[in-house]
Amino acid sequence: MLAPNEFVAKMLTLLNPALAQDVLERFPSERRQKIVAAAPSEMRQQWVRNEAFPESTIGRMMEPALAVFHPQTTVAEATQELRHLVKTAFITYLFVVDQKRASRRCGRDARDVAGTAWSET
Repeated sequence: MLAPNEFVAKMLTLLNPALAQDVLERFPSERRQKIVAAAPSEMRQQWVRNEAFPESTIGRMMEPALAVFHPQTTVAEATQELRHLVKTAFITYLFVVDQKRASRRCGRDARDVAGTAWSET
């Protein structure tokens, strides 16, 4: 059984980012910090980034990029990872990033990559 803050964090990950941010703001500061701390690292970092943007802005609605790959990743490897990711998230785009993961070099429609891989297998 999950602790209360872990449960809230898990439920918030199921919401769209803007709604999750709105719900988080309704908690007192101390409790909000505990909930954020109980969230998975990627989501926690995204919530903190989103909080820096004013309400009703697109920055507040950002989600972490889940389908992120290095240029050396093969289509087969990316497809295998995408099959895992789509079980828990809606993936539209995948991103190819540099070694520092700091800059996205390009975005690709995940269906294009999956279609390529399926036709090759």
